[in-house]
Amino acid sequence: MKDKLKDEYENIKIPDDYYQKVQKSIIYGLEKQSSRQRRIHFGMKLALTCFLIFIVFLNTNTVFAKTVSQIPYLGDICKVLTFINRDEIDKTKNIHINAPQLNHTGNTKLEKKVNHEIQTMVDRVVDEASARAEEYYNAFVDTGGNPDEFMPVEISIDYEIKYFQDNFVSFLIEKTETLASAYQEYMYYNIDLNTGKILTLKDLLGKTYQDIITQEIQKQISEYPAEERSLFFEEVNVKDFINQDRIFYINKDKRIVIKFQKYEIAAGAAGPVEFVMPQNISL
Repeated sequence: MKDKLKDEYENIKIPDDYYQKVQKSIIYGLEKQSSRQRRIHFGMKLALTCFLIFIVFLNTNTVFAKTVSQIPYLGDICKVLTFINRDEIDKTKNIHINAPQLNHTGNTKLEKKVNHEIQTMVDRVVDEASARAEEYYNAFVDTGGNPDEFMPVEISIDYEIKYFQDNFVSFLIEKTETLASAYQEYMYYNIDLNTGKILTLKDLLGKTYQDIITQEIQKQISEYPAEERSLFFEEVNVKDFINQDRIFYINKDKRIVIKFQKYEIAAGAAGPVEFVMPQNISL
């Protein structure tokens, strides 16, 4: 019985056009998949291209910039911020820069000050990162590493607008360097566009700002779970870190957010630490 079934199976006649149909089905499936992938890739490329064209025109075409500046909210941002875009890629490093520049505020002195500080920071980061990357590469090769297997150091400088309303802008510039682990560094600007003043914590909270902020931070830390509290350095006096140079930003709820760099007041496992102040500020 088993042999009979086997013989019947092996003697089943395959239609003459069977292989043609299979081949057509495979080709159709591949073409359909390829078409779908092409549409997805095309959509992504189109969006990226449009964004790049927008940035280029915004920074190079006066008529375009003027037109965009008339669009609510988007226009307000474009009136005061343009962008530095730059890439440096070689065997040791991949550097990507997307940093803002302050413009058209009506305060040339303010613009020069902020833009000079940003450009100085960008130049410093590029120079220092390039030197470190070259050092890492040479050490890797000198100890027998294959140059083709060296993973370039990744360095990026980017920005984020935290608040932009009521003639007030709060934005950060973030530098990230990645080799075995990531290291981040921040710069913040909180600017009153009416007066052209870079606001400080004292401007926003008054003369007792150190006590106000210190008490709130200590309160919030005390409410953390024990495991999270243990990450903060016991010997550190938070008040020592609260001064006119303390980095902070304004969030969308008009609240001050105090930020500490990694390792400033807590172990590395905590990463950069933020504390949101409870009171809304008047802008």
